[in-house]
Amino acid sequence: MLLRTVVARRSRLQVDLAGSQGKAGVAATAERDLHVQRNGTSIGTIRFAASASTSVFIAASETVLEPGDLLEVIAPVSPDATLADIAIALTGTVT
Repeated sequence: MLLRTVVARRSRLQVDLAGSQGKAGVAATAERDLHVQRNGTSIGTIRFAASASTSVFIAASETVLEPGDLLEVIAPVSPDATLADIAIALTGTVT
């Protein structure tokens, strides 16, 4: 578990989590995916390509987050040998 937060205000995350940012202080050795979940259901992926310190966001559809929803970013079961010091900002709009 990398991030776990409760949503305070109704908000909307766009397709491909548009506007979101992800950086790693130390790049991944191999491609690694972090899973974004709302209330235990997958809503997107944060992908760090091999040797990349900037992530790509993947989400097939927009997601509306309601107050009280649990938003989580889950690390892969097999950690990368080098990927470290991850910072993530998910961008959404208040609706």
